[in-house]
Amino acid sequence: MQMVAASNLRRAQEAAVAARPYAEKMSAVIASLAGGLKDNPGSPALLTGTGKDEVHLVIVATADRGLCGAFNTNIVRRARQQIQALEHEGRTVKILCVGRKGRDQLKRQYASTSSTRSTSLASSASALPMPRPSAGACSTCLPRASST
Repeated sequence: MQMVAASNLRRAQEAAVAARPYAEKMSAVIASLAGGLKDNPGSPALLTGTGKDEVHLVIVATADRGLCGAFNTNIVRRARQQIQALEHEGRTVKILCVGRKGRDQLKRQYASTSSTRSTSLASSASALPMPRPSAGACSTCLPRASST
């Protein structure tokens, strides 16, 4: 059993190391896009920013179910540290919880603030109306490749 766990851990570590150059390049691309749009008046505020640093959104992504050990606890602990640091600096903090475990833990301490929001990703996704495609609907979207 330990050999299987060690093998899975090794594979996960190799995947994380392999993804690092991609993440670095993606960060550089986004920074380049944001830098190029900074002086454009029609650019989205999400990329350029508003120039204000008053309101911060803390997104806490945890699991909906248990059996994660310290995973949820460590995420919530780090979120609490970040929230307290921002509030100590005089910033307004809004919290968006994705996952029931984080919401339940943060609700105890930050329920009195009106800025606490929570959502369960699974329940939100299942509540979305998904139209059923009709038969043959996809064949009209893309032309068929010719066999020549």
